[in-house]
Amino acid sequence: SELRSNIARSLSELEMFTEDGENMDTPKRKIAINERMEDLVSASLAVEDALVGLFDHSDHTLQRRVVETYIRRLYQPYIVKESVRMQWHRSGLFASWEFLEDHTERKNFGSDDQETSEKVFVEKRRKKKRGAMVIIKSLQLLPSIISTALTEIEHNDYEPAGDPISGNIMHIAILGINNQMSLLQDCENEDQAQERVNKR
Repeated sequence: SELRSNIARSLSELEMFTEDGENMDTPKRKIAINERMEDLVSASLAVEDALVGLFDHSDHTLQRRVVETYIRRLYQPYIVKESVRMQWHRSGLFASWEFLEDHTERKNFGSDDQETSEKVFVEKRRKKKRGAMVIIKSLQLLPSIISTALTEIEHNDYEPAGDPISGNIMHIAILGINNQMSLLQDCENEDQAQERVNKR
């Protein structure tokens, strides 16, 4: 609870005032907020639960910053810089981002008449994938916002033509009664998500 309050205070603009009570100018305020978000992204403390607890904050600006910080922390260092996008949908908040995933491909090279001269090359390259998160208040809103999310992912697909769409990830956060967080559901459970990150 105390950690959640500290995070909310840190990401709000309540502290963005000088000792004289004058508001910091916009560029400095933006830099300060970005620095605070980055501090939370790389914090040694386990701040994930506290961030999730603020998904339903009444201040929409703070809510967006909290969700972006959570995404950046979860996907570091694979998230593409400045790729997180947020938009309000009539069903809830929708976020999308890009991240990199390592792929290994084996390639055989050799002449037709000398099979023994065949060589195997292993090529490692990174593919750009899409992530999405939807935050809704009711399961009844799920089909509508998932449809929006899938349309967004397909519209911005980075796979070469002909390749199957795979490796994209969707997270779903469901806010309970009275706008309090009661359940967080991911397309993978926490252990599986951590295992994916460890493999990359």
